[in-house]
Amino acid sequence: MSGDLKSLSAVNGRLELKEAETFTRNWIQTGTITANDFRAFTVRGSELEALLELMNSNGLDAVRFYFGMKPRPDGKFGLKPCFIMAGVKGFEVDFTNPDDPVVTNVGEEMYFPDRISNVEGEFVYDFSYPCPSTCQNDSPLMNPPQPGPAHSW
Repeated sequence: MSGDLKSLSAVNGRLELKEAETFTRNWIQTGTITANDFRAFTVRGSELEALLELMNSNGLDAVRFYFGMKPRPDGKFGLKPCFIMAGVKGFEVDFTNPDDPVVTNVGEEMYFPDRISNVEGEFVYDFSYPCPSTCQNDSPLMNPPQPGPAHSW
C-alpha cells in the first residue's frame, strides 16, 4: 500500500461504523440544509487512490456515498456536512438499454477492516471537505449562471 494511506488515519478520515451511523442519522433528522450550507464536497486525489487500493484489496465492486452531519472540528456549536464512503460487494448494473441502465443487484455493504493500526472493528471513511469554503467560488458549478429571460415569440 502506498504512503498516501497515512491520509486514511483515524484522525483524517477513518470512522467507526457506529460513529458513521450517528452522522447519517444527524443528516436525516436535520431537515434544515440549504444550498447556502453546502453545494459540493472536495476530496483529494491521494485519498481517492487510497480508497481504491482498499477496495481492490478487499474485493469490492463499488463505493456507496452517504451524507452525514458531524461535529465541527473548530469546536464551534453545531454540525457540518460530511460525505461518508462505504464499500459495496456485488453491485451489478445491466446496461442492455444504455438509455436506462437497471441495477440488478444493490450489493452488500462491506466495511473496511483497519489495516493501519490493527484495531478491531469495521470502518467507513470521510475525507471530504464541504463547499463553500473549499471550492472555487467563481466556478460555474458552484454558482451556475442564471438562465436568460424566456422569449415569447
